[in-house]
Amino acid sequence: MIYYLNEIGLSVNLDKSKVDKSEAKYMWAELDGYKTSDGEQICVWMHGNMEGDFKSLALGTRSEFDKVVVDEYQKMDHKQ
Repeated sequence: MIYYLNEIGLSVNLDKSKVDKSEAKYMWAELDGYKTSDGEQICVWMHGNMEGDFKSLALGTRSEFDKVVVDEYQKMDHKQ
């Protein structure tokens, strides 16, 4: 299943509404049957842009994805 996530890596917004594809910062999914040697689930994600397109395919674990989200959020926070 594919999930569309906001800038903090959640599939729901702060108002509890579902993140729409057109406003999503990330597209994220788990790869069934693929795990690390430690048993962690392998995931795939892409970054969304202002036009609603997704690019920059990446693979990793959920914790690796979470680190990407934190890095991106910190970059955004410093721009404001």
